[in-house]
Amino acid sequence: MRPESAVLLVSDLHSGKKTKSFDLEVLKKRMQNMGANVTKVLSILKEAYHIEDLHILQLGDMIDNDSIYKTHKHHIDPNANYGWLQVKELVNIMEPVYRQMRNDVGVPVKLYGIRGNHGRVSSYTHESNNFDLMYYDLLQSKLNGTMGSTVSSEFATIVNIQGHGFLLYHGAGIRMYQNLPHYGIVQRVMRWQQSMEPFSVVCVGHFHTFGYYRWIGTDIFLTGTAVSDDEFAQEVIGMDGEPTFWLLGVHPERKVTWRYPIPLI
Repeated sequence: MRPESAVLLVSDLHSGKKTKSFDLEVLKKRMQNMGANVTKVLSILKEAYHIEDLHILQLGDMIDNDSIYKTHKHHIDPNANYGWLQVKELVNIMEPVYRQMRNDVGVPVKLYGIRGNHGRVSSYTHESNNFDLMYYDLLQSKLNGTMGSTVSSEFATIVNIQGHGFLLYHGAGIRMYQNLPHYGIVQRVMRWQQSMEPFSVVCVGHFHTFGYYRWIGTDIFLTGTAVSDDEFAQEVIGMDGEPTFWLLGVHPERKVTWRYPIPLI
């Protein structure tokens, strides 16, 4: 039995955001649910697969911020009402979740991170001056180096998992057509296949929707959000945010061998 890797896609936690059904306390509970559900699925799958490690791909908008749009301050949790406090609160939530997952699953865990559009400190500073990147660094410090970490300050990055290139991209630069992102994603992937190093799996957040499709041998995964009653998804796309993440199995020869939705609620 060849070893496989488990891959968890985590995106759009929006620490500090507040809706009628979402705030920091709800985020904490949903992340605990995520950890418990990942552990449950992997404990079952380990009977049939040789899972040697877990890769957690963090796709941006971990932090909601407080000044991305004009009315932003009216939509944030008063307990985390600015970027740096949202970073610290999210680290306090995620550190024990990731530690517990590693202990329960019993395999090495490696974290990856890219920046989203909500984390940017200002539209007048460098794009990598971003609260998402600050969160990744502080989280790694709190974990005392017990989990490997790869963080990119670029808009996208390609990482190697079991010999396959995984393209990590938040998604903010993709235009929607008929208020749907799918055509824009396929168009961008088609062009990137010619201008980037090789990849065969694409992982995208940003749109707060959950889905999968395949384009000429390339697997494309859209993972959801921790947010519910999400006005962005309702107004722009016409659907509420989907509180579901992807958990994948990756084999050195067969690429993505299994995929499971991980509900947060």
